[in-house]
Amino acid sequence: MSADVLGEFAALGATECWAVAPILYHQALFNARSVSANIVHCVTNAAVMSLLLLVLGKWSALASFPSGVVAVVVVSGVVGLGVGDTLYLFGLKSVGVSLAVPLAATYPLFGLLWTTFLLG
Repeated sequence: MSADVLGEFAALGATECWAVAPILYHQALFNARSVSANIVHCVTNAAVMSLLLLVLGKWSALASFPSGVVAVVVVSGVVGLGVGDTLYLFGLKSVGVSLAVPLAATYPLFGLLWTTFLLG
């Protein structure tokens, strides 16, 4: 199987995960606050990714990142995962999956605007 086909299947697999995740989030948010749920979400993701790096023997790859890359990734994580996901979870809890997901799916349009503004 070529790398292109494998990449296409990976992208389709991601869409399936993203289709199911909001439904699960919404169920979890009946009994949790958005901020608390996002903290559990981020900590769990960090633990799983750390374990995966360790199992695959790629832990040293983190040490080879240039400091500028680390800074950008940290800022991206704070903005996207910290603030953005918390707002997303709040939206899911407040207006439900059927409205929050389509609204959140407009992010590429805003990405285009921010890219134009920040990068010219």
